[in-house]
Amino acid sequence: MNFIESISNYVLENYSVKELPNIAMKALNENIESESIYILAGMDEKDNSFEILQYFNHSLDELQINLPSKTAAAKILTKYYLMKIVENPNKIFEIMKILDNDVYKQIDWKGHEREHIGEELNLEYLYTWYREIQDWIDNGMILYFNDLSRDEQRMKFEENLLLEAKKTLRNNYR
Repeated sequence: MNFIESISNYVLENYSVKELPNIAMKALNENIESESIYILAGMDEKDNSFEILQYFNHSLDELQINLPSKTAAAKILTKYYLMKIVENPNKIFEIMKILDNDVYKQIDWKGHEREHIGEELNLEYLYTWYREIQDWIDNGMILYFNDLSRDEQRMKFEENLLLEAKKTLRNNYR
């Protein structure tokens, strides 16, 4: 995960202030430098949270970087996790679970008009297959591929989830 993706995790409250020095180290590893980034990268979780946050904010000012909104952060991380799904199809359910918990569920989507879950981030079709895998794991009601064996069902659900991840990346997250 790169610097901007890590900042997005911070915005979505998946990372605490105590993790900002690690984010600063990522910045330095990506040749993103400022006086405050150097100081922040030298700090750790034992340092005062107020000071950590102060150096983080100074580094953002020095680098002229604005924190993304929660929705923008969610889109940045959605792209990251969709790419992870495509790169690691053998971990498709685990990565989708992280995307669901650490991205989608981190935002209160009330007030956003939608017909289907995930629509706000163009994930509605992925959720179809993610829920089928969840139901398969829980021995719940399966809606698709009932003519196949249980193992074949799981393979088809994962195959379709992967196809939807690729399509969503291609059409919405270039």
